[in-house]
Amino acid sequence: YTVLLQALAENPGMTGRVTFSGFLNEEKKKSFWQRIDYYVLPSHHENFGRAPAEALAEGIPVIISEEVDIADKVKQYMCGIVSETTQESVKSALKSALGVTDEAYKKTSQQALICAEKEFAPEKVLHQLEQMYARR
Repeated sequence: YTVLLQALAENPGMTGRVTFSGFLNEEKKKSFWQRIDYYVLPSHHENFGRAPAEALAEGIPVIISEEVDIADKVKQYMCGIVSETTQESVKSALKSALGVTDEAYKKTSQQALICAEKEFAPEKVLHQLEQMYARR
């Protein structure tokens, strides 16, 4: 699957605009967030999506698959693109993201911050965990 995505990244207009980072420690993450416009995770299964939530908290719109658990929040807050996991769907999402105006990107970035603050702030997540464990 990675080979397929890397091949897509070599299409005209994409060369040099896509990075496959792999694991990043906290120090490297800070630099990474400053260098990217979108965080992309076309996963076939992701039970929460910590990395996309971190990207949203940095004001970075995401491109994720519908299989990432936070896909509904991304749709609700219009802070990124949710695609199917097919090659064509991911390719279409990437092309759409690269074609947005600066104004549209800024709005999506602002929505990313709002989503992260309202849905993924530590206090909110802690409260949800407390409620979940109280029911058991």
